[in-house]
Amino acid sequence: MSDADSGPAAKSEPDQARPEVSTGPRRLWAVVLVVMELMVVAVLVVGAFRMWGRAVVPIELSQLHGRTVTRMTGSWVAFSFAAATVAGLLLMDAARRILPTPRGCSRRDGEA
Repeated sequence: MSDADSGPAAKSEPDQARPEVSTGPRRLWAVVLVVMELMVVAVLVVGAFRMWGRAVVPIELSQLHGRTVTRMTGSWVAFSFAAATVAGLLLMDAARRILPTPRGCSRRDGEA
């Protein structure tokens, strides 16, 4: 390695590879949105588990000497899957909003 390679230009290259993080009201708004999205995600996950619990219906059969079988209610299962899917999409959107973009990429809507 020569003295020319260890100059100030060589030291600034790693700094240029880091993405710039914007600050100000736009960044604050993005953080507020992420916090709200994470609260909605928590509610949807709890709701999905409760809906799944309502989907399982135990039925006691007198013909089989009191044996209990379970039945799944399709509408509650569908609601549970829908809530989990929306929670996953909101979680991905929250990650997209809060994580910095690589230097070469730009966002269409100009968000921070």
